[in-house]
Amino acid sequence: MQVIDAFRQVIGQEIAIIEQLIQSGQTKRTVIADPEQLSSIIDQERTLLASLEQAERERSQLFDVLAPGQSLSAWLETTAETDLVDQIHNLRGKYQQLQQINELNQQLIQESLNLVQYSLNLLVADPPMTYAKPKSQATSKSIIDRKV
Repeated sequence: MQVIDAFRQVIGQEIAIIEQLIQSGQTKRTVIADPEQLSSIIDQERTLLASLEQAERERSQLFDVLAPGQSLSAWLETTAETDLVDQIHNLRGKYQQLQQINELNQQLIQESLNLVQYSLNLLVADPPMTYAKPKSQATSKSIIDRKV
């Protein structure tokens, strides 16, 4: 197998992995309120990311053999391999799509955490300081008993 063919194959692997990450990111959006399913998806993403890192190392090594001393953008401008150029542009597009999905999921998770924090603050807020008869306790309407 030639270096260019191996390079093509690794690019294809990276695209496939990123497509799986995009799909899991979209699934994450629907199960964001279910910690068990979310944890399962995150575990799957970790294995996908490990595979992506390995493919990226291979791609980098193959590119160093294919075009020593050149940057990827300079090589793309001078190469006659138009299908490979299209494949790399496809990879960049998928990567940008994955970034957008991850940013949106991060915002949704932050909003969920803010809502949970707000709810907890409502439940455990200290009762307002009021005047009461000496040696009597003010009645509290708190749901959670904080005494130990």
